[in-house]
Amino acid sequence: MQIVFVQKLIIYEQMFWNIITTTINFVFHSVLMYGFLLALFPVACTPAPNITCKNYNGVVSTFSGKEVGFYKPISCRNVTNYSYKVAVALSLFLGWLGADRFYLGYPALGLLKFCTVGFCGIGSLIDFILISVQIVGPADGSSYIIDYYGARLIRLTINNDTYRKTQMDL
Repeated sequence: MQIVFVQKLIIYEQMFWNIITTTINFVFHSVLMYGFLLALFPVACTPAPNITCKNYNGVVSTFSGKEVGFYKPISCRNVTNYSYKVAVALSLFLGWLGADRFYLGYPALGLLKFCTVGFCGIGSLIDFILISVQIVGPADGSSYIIDYYGARLIRLTINNDTYRKTQMDL
């Protein structure tokens, strides 16, 4: 009876350490953005045929276009129940009442737009443009629900991983 108990204890201890290790790996390979933990999942990238790459060790590889060249970490898009179509429609038709801002979770700005009749129409027009271009999103930091072939915009950013090509002097 005691041997069975010790074996179960060892199994439970291994399961516990596997869970802890998985959690630590998930946290270290994730990004904290807008209060959400965005997981970065590796996506297999296959270079075009006849591309030659040289890695940091000096090893030269030529790809045929069928093998995986590298894995790029891509973050998942956190989506709640805010529809892009509804937000644009509310901004277009009821933006002067602040309905778009109430819908997106900005009650103070919605009340301000309601009391000033959409800042005399100018604020409604600006909000319509900002919501249409997806600069203003839901207040909780999530993304809009957009159809697969919808108008999803991806902002391009420059960081330390961005390759800058030097311009030719004329």
